[in-house]
Formats: sequence, structure tokens, C-alpha cells
Amino acid sequence: MQKTNSLAGIWVAAMTPFAADGKVDNGRLIAYGKRLLDHGVTGLSFFGTTGEGTALSLKERRGVLEAVVKAGIPAAKIIPGTAATDLDTSLEVARHAAGLGCPALLVLPPFFMKGVSQEGVFAHYAGLAEGLKSFAKAPRIMLYNIPDLSGVRIAPATLRRLADAFPTQIVGVKDSSCSLDSAKAYLAAGPDLDILVGDEHLLDFMKANGGAGLLCGMVNVIPEIIVGAWNERDAARRRTLQGKIDAAIAALDGHSIIPAIKAAYASLSGEDGWRATRAPLEAIDAKLAAEIARNIAAAGTGAAVKPKLAKAAV
Repeated sequence: MQKTNSLAGIWVAAMTPFAADGKVDNGRLIAYGKRLLDHGVTGLSFFGTTGEGTALSLKERRGVLEAVVKAGIPAAKIIPGTAATDLDTSLEVARHAAGLGCPALLVLPPFFMKGVSQEGVFAHYAGLAEGLKSFAKAPRIMLYNIPDLSGVRIAPATLRRLADAFPTQIVGVKDSSCSLDSAKAYLAAGPDLDILVGDEHLLDFMKANGGAGLLCGMVNVIPEIIVGAWNERDAARRRTLQGKIDAAIAALDGHSIIPAIKAAYASLSGEDGWRATRAPLEAIDAKLAAEIARNIAAAGTGAAVKPKLAKAAV
């Protein structure tokens, strides 16, 4: 089977900045998005887990996409998350994304309901795929496997079944199970599909075994290291970079992952406003943010990150 790899590379699980009044800070988001693209990332995925997508209204999400595209971030480099389980909302998100020119959607499984069978998972995605057939130019579906948070696992066989039933609509999966065995199973089930993982520990494995890439949160704070590791052809040098990535991830141990990433970015960039989160998440204080950033730098990554983050122009 021919591998598509249309979304191959390093995608950012983009954060969402909030202003003092609690509203989304589009200006800060635009500057940040351009900054990361300058660091060589493939693109940005808004409204996923790191982006607190389920805490944002549909109106807010539409506003973000329109603002960033108007500001010059190419829609072709944006994968919005649907952050919904109902078909009508997902189709509305898809229609809006299609109008802007986004290539794909990151689509959660039917979370909240327990005991969901794989037949139910198939029906959930099939409904959206059928709906996309009526679009003149529809974004494709990137399945989002994140069982620890969604409570629903997307079996590799279900991915294969969906891809066979809807070859034009299904592009691949983002696997955030943080499991090597799961990554292997998806690669085996979808050699013709874009298999992305959210676990930075698996970068070297994915590169060596035909994976399409990563869609992850740590690239927010160590973009050059992660992009450099993915582009590194020498296996030994790539493994060395993998070690630095692993050490940087360890700096977040013991902290809630999303507030910790935002806090680290705030400290490394000198933009304290990035620490803000939306309920139910709680922001990390500035002192602890600085400590996390120092630990990331101690992993051998900080010197490559801070200058560009601090000096990048909007």
C-alpha cells in the first residue's frame, strides 16, 4: 500500500493563551504560532488536549481560526480539533475549517459514555465521514486515540476498517496512549496512513519505523530539539537528541501536564501571561514555572530555546 504521509512531520499540540479577563488572547496566540513555525515545526493543531479545547466554546474556536489565518498563518498548516462528540457540531467545525482551507480535523472518540464498543466507535467516525462526502473540499479525519482521558480506545482494527470504508476521508490517527505496543499496532494496521504519536519518548522509534511523525505538547518548549531530532538522519545522533528530549520531559514529572507546559513556556519566553489556564485546570505559580524551566534547560535544551522565543518578532 502507498503511504500518504500528507501530514508527516512535527505538529504542535498548540496551547491557548488567556488574557486577564479570561478571554482567548488571539494576539498572543498569533505571535506564538508564527514563532513556532519559524522554529521549523510542520504545523499547529489547535483545540486538542494541550489547547484546552473542550473548555472553549464553538464561537471562541471559530474566532481563533479566523484570526490566525487572517494574520498570515497558512490554513494548510492548521489541524483544528473538533472537541465535540455530537455529529452536528463536528460537521459545523468541519465546514468552517474547510472554508478556511485546513487539511484535516483532529477528532475525539465518543467520550463520556462508558462501555463503548468498537462498533460504536466505528459508527461515531463513520457518521462524520459520510457527512464530509457532501463537501466540495473537505478536511480529512485524523482519529484521536487518548484513552486515559476519553475513556475510549480506538482499536487499530477499527482504524483499518474506517480507512477501508472511507479512504478519501480518513487520513490516520494521533495515538496519545503513550504506549510503544500501541504505536506498533497502529503502524502495522495502517502502513498507508499517517500514524502520529503524542508521546515524545517515541520519536526515535517512530522515525526508525516509518511513522509519520509527532503531534505533541513538548514541542512548545523545545521545538528546535524535537524538530532537529526528527530531521536527523544519523541514528546515533538522533538517539542522543532523544535522550535530551526524555530528560526535558522528566522536568514535568509530578505536575499537571498542561499547566506545566504553559508555565515552562511562560518562563522561557518571558511572557508570564502564558501561565493562565481555564477551569478546571489550575495555573502554576511563577516561582514553580521558573523551576520547571530551569530543569528543562538543565537537560541541555534551554540554551537552544530561550533566545528565539524571547526575541521572535510578531
